Amino acid sequence: MNSKWKSKYFLVTAVLAMCLTFVSTVVFDMIGIKNKEVASYATFYYGMKKIPMVLIPVCLFLWGIIKHIRNSKVINIIPSTTFGIYLIHDHPLVRTWLWNDVFHNSTYANSAYLIPYALFSILLVFIFCGGIDWIRKSTVERVWGSIKLCG
Repeated sequence: MNSKWKSKYFLVTAVLAMCLTFVSTVVFDMIGIKNKEVASYATFYYGMKKIPMVLIPVCLFLWGIIKHIRNSKVINIIPSTTFGIYLIHDHPLVRTWLWNDVFHNSTYANSAYLIPYALFSILLVFIFCGGIDWIRKSTVERVWGSIKLCG
């Protein structure tokens, strides 16, 4: 199997997994209007240990490796902050406060503004937490990087 076909395979698999996950949510929500028990399964495939949520990043990672994406400052900055962003926004003390108290996500659950609001809040979290991570890298990492422990 050549690398061009492999890269397309991984990208298509990731996109299909994203689409199927989204479609399953919409279908369960629509059925859930009539049957409240079914509605509770709307986000079933979004769990941290569910196959689509593992498959998507793995396929995107493999696609990126095979594709040999060129070195770019923007491409290096964004991925280098995502782990820090994840650690900040998913911390148990921050997660509930952020999504329930700051953004009030549950108030938009049945709103026509749900998707734009979700995208806007995700973008704000990414920018704000990315800024925190950038400050950490600019201060703490530089200090720790300059300390010589041996030698």
